[in-house]
Amino acid sequence: MFASAIGDAVFSREILASHPHHVLAIRFSCNKPGRIGFRMGFGKSILPGSATAAHDTLVFQGHAYEHMHSSGHDGVALQIHARLITAGGTVTPAGGHHRSTWREFPRPYSSP
Repeated sequence: MFASAIGDAVFSREILASHPHHVLAIRFSCNKPGRIGFRMGFGKSILPGSATAAHDTLVFQGHAYEHMHSSGHDGVALQIHARLITAGGTVTPAGGHHRSTWREFPRPYSSP
């Protein structure tokens, strides 16, 4: 966990990665309501593809072509799904990115 303070607001970031489950989860939190807001998207990529945003999920669809040992047309199709879960906030899809704001204290997430 990483934590830092700006004035009386303490921000923290926790990261969990699991290769067998194909998951990378990042949790942002703050002890003051309404202090976390950000834009999430896929930036410029070396992989050809496109990003779409719907509800709480961003999807990048593209191709990873191998250029060193082939004609550059061999490779795999890929999809990357990024889901944004808020605790009392809002998620607004806009083009190929999401905008998020929290309106109350984030609550811990627990799986069923």
